[in-house]
Amino acid sequence: MVTLTIILGRNRNLAHELEALDIDLWIVHDPQPCPVSLGLRSFRQAIWHCHIDSSTTTRTVWNDLQRYITGNDRLVFCLPEYVNGRVPKERIRFVRPAIDALTPKNLPLPLPEAKEILAGLGIDPHRPLMTQVARFDPWKDPLGVIESYRLVKKECPSLQLALVGVMEAQDDLEAQVVFEQVQRHAGADLDIHLFSDPKEVQEREVNAFQTASTVVLQKSLREGFGLTVTEAMWKGSAVIGGNCGGIRVQIEDGHSGFLVNTPEECASRVIRLIREDGLRTQMGAAAKESVRKQYLIPRLLRDYLQLIEEVVLGRA
Repeated sequence: MVTLTIILGRNRNLAHELEALDIDLWIVHDPQPCPVSLGLRSFRQAIWHCHIDSSTTTRTVWNDLQRYITGNDRLVFCLPEYVNGRVPKERIRFVRPAIDALTPKNLPLPLPEAKEILAGLGIDPHRPLMTQVARFDPWKDPLGVIESYRLVKKECPSLQLALVGVMEAQDDLEAQVVFEQVQRHAGADLDIHLFSDPKEVQEREVNAFQTASTVVLQKSLREGFGLTVTEAMWKGSAVIGGNCGGIRVQIEDGHSGFLVNTPEECASRVIRLIREDGLRTQMGAAAKESVRKQYLIPRLLRDYLQLIEEVVLGRA
């Protein structure tokens, strides 16, 4: 277990290494490195960017966190609902994440090539496939995804399911526990494919899943923003997402995808998308255009440059 003592110790070590740098503006991301500011004599102007949902943080945790973030010139959140009420409102800004369209994960991948990649991973490219790309985490609801799959399977016996949750960190014990739960829940169903090995599934393989799947899911119960949703939408895929967090912001329900709350709702939307090719195409096109306008790196760069200008030049 990572304790506050360990976190503080590592931040002191980090501060010692950073002291030698001549830095005009610090940008600190998320809670873990926040304490580094206390160990830096040269900590000048600074921005703290919180990428997680901090709306329901307990008072004790937030009080500890507030000690480290109040010295920052700007406090950046993804969404207004993620702001805890005990922060200086005049310093708050909102910046939504974005994806890099030029990485192997997001470059255009011809559909025949994507299907060939999936065939090499044991997926039948001639049968419908629903996929969720997400780490094995209770909040991503992988068990609920399997329940949805089983409901759809009654109407579409040829359906396949892929849960792609590559475990990069060897010490992520929770992910391993959830993965084992998912394995038990999947049982002996040969049409449920689980992927956790980073050597087997890398960026190009993720691209193939998001490109060639009939339906892409992100059935989260709670979500910070959900860039896997953005990635799949960018590929023109039909996406079904949990009605929460940043997913709710990205998907316009019924236009650029579907928002769902239960396995039953999810299953009904999957069945509809499998049966209606035109709807899949229409939603995929709307999804891609939404990402093009709002969630690519140039827009994020613009937002950051405006934020840096505010701080460095003292502009409100």
